[in-house]
Amino acid sequence: MRLFIFLATSYTLLLNIASCTSVNGGSTANSIDTIKYEYRTAKFVQESDRIKDSSLLFRSSITFPLFDKKQNAVLADSINTFIRYTTFGGYQTAEEAMKTFVDESIRQTKDEEGLPMLGWESMDSITVISNTPSVVSLRRKHYSFTGGAHGNPSETYTCFSASRGKRLRLEDVAEAGRLSELEAISIAQLKQDRGIKEPSTLEESGLFVAKDELPLPASFALTRQGLLMAYDYYEIASYADGVISYTIPYSKLKGILKPEFILSE
Repeated sequence: MRLFIFLATSYTLLLNIASCTSVNGGSTANSIDTIKYEYRTAKFVQESDRIKDSSLLFRSSITFPLFDKKQNAVLADSINTFIRYTTFGGYQTAEEAMKTFVDESIRQTKDEEGLPMLGWESMDSITVISNTPSVVSLRRKHYSFTGGAHGNPSETYTCFSASRGKRLRLEDVAEAGRLSELEAISIAQLKQDRGIKEPSTLEESGLFVAKDELPLPASFALTRQGLLMAYDYYEIASYADGVISYTIPYSKLKGILKPEFILSE
């Protein structure tokens, strides 16, 4: 049974099992970034006198950026809200989110026995991969193990307008009426990166699509190298294939993307 990590329910810890929290500061923005931020890491680990092997304790960790609200309050508030609902599960703080995961893991397994009922963990990280006057792009990575044959990973990308704080869609960054061209360029880039020669199709290469019918992803990032497109685990390929990601150089996107979103020449 998969664990629903952030259930909005109340409960109590098992007797004689407690949890602890630690928070550490991180590095600030580097010289090419235009908006200052700082990484924070929070960890929450079960404590138990009965479990001697620390790898079998329930645990959770979250790493995320804090942006300077004095520099850009609109952007900081927007990203903080995004992190709260995607990574903190709607809770106000990382500490609440992590404690919920550990407590709920304990609650769900208290009447069960065996190794699959031990060592559950949840790990989240939000990383800034581009930070320019026009856009901030984030990568969110998640991994959880709640029993079963393997863990549950995820990797997605999200962009924000630096000036408005708005979460961007491809419709926002592309010129009006050019999405169909972007889709064709995206398919061609993926086929190039995977070494798929015409007339072979994406479907014939093993992807979960019909022929070359690949919709544009919701997960993308504007980087200094180009437009990064990403499909998460299971989205268009098997678990073993992992995340399918590739970058379209800006040289192929002139006239397709709005000028402010071409981050390099």
